[in-house]
Amino acid sequence: WAFRNKKPAGLYTDTLSQKAAHYIPLTAPGKTVGVLGLRPGTGIIFTPEQMSFLQNISYQLAVRLERERLSNLNRKAMVAEESERLYRILLNSITHELRTPLTAIKGLISTMMDPAVGGDPHTRSSLLDETQGATERLIRLVDNLLDMSRIESGRLRLNLDWNDISDIIGITLGRLEPHLEKHPLTVNCPDDIPLVMVDYNLIEQALYCIIHNAMVHTEEGTPVSVSVCGNGDNISISIEDEGKGLPEEDVQKLFNKFYRIERTQSQGGLGLGLSISRGIVELHGGSIHAENKKTGGARFLILLPVGTKEKKE
Repeated sequence: WAFRNKKPAGLYTDTLSQKAAHYIPLTAPGKTVGVLGLRPGTGIIFTPEQMSFLQNISYQLAVRLERERLSNLNRKAMVAEESERLYRILLNSITHELRTPLTAIKGLISTMMDPAVGGDPHTRSSLLDETQGATERLIRLVDNLLDMSRIESGRLRLNLDWNDISDIIGITLGRLEPHLEKHPLTVNCPDDIPLVMVDYNLIEQALYCIIHNAMVHTEEGTPVSVSVCGNGDNISISIEDEGKGLPEEDVQKLFNKFYRIERTQSQGGLGLGLSISRGIVELHGGSIHAENKKTGGARFLILLPVGTKEKKE
């Protein structure tokens, strides 16, 4: 009644005076935002000064609550606006990343269909190589979107088994073969590294994303290294490059979805690779972080739990 009629009710009033509590509507300018209920001890009667004081308190509370409500509405509006802005950016980015390889594939196929061009074996082979590269880029983009979706939805299930990390690295390097001509790569994986209980394909994907990222975003000829070592109950995998390093303001944001360092945005991509790597590693109970080396270049460090199984001779 007090809320609806914007008047005090209950004890000390003519409305529902038999109640044991006194109810004061919290009325801000033009709007009632709540009701303050007071239950005094037996026999206590408020003086006019105290009643005036309560009215003043109720008004201050009402103003504060209304200000908080408006602040929340403003925050929600800002979040909605930012979400809409990000939606437009991501839609444009995804559209561009999909269209680029598709346009290239269409153009290359059209060129090969030209008898004057497709009849030359050398030219045809070159065009096929370009078509394959564009196709792989498109597949990688779609795979990244699907992987990120599965990770976030919790539908990604681990197929755990004992695996040799050196075997996983070997398969990863096979996928990176087209980049190895431009980036010298060294691997240091001691023979005494124990087996790890991991999902072979997912860990290979995580390593690929990080090493590929190091090769794509450093200048041609920049050395990249992969080092593995035992660390108590974990093994650590360090991926390092000798490039320009990471901007300090970006280090903490690298693993966010769709985040790309400003200087690399012209090279394409959606900024999902590192986010996928983090999701995969964390699903295994591990951790991953990035840092700049004191000697220059960037370092990505993965920690994975070992388990108890030793590598067999």
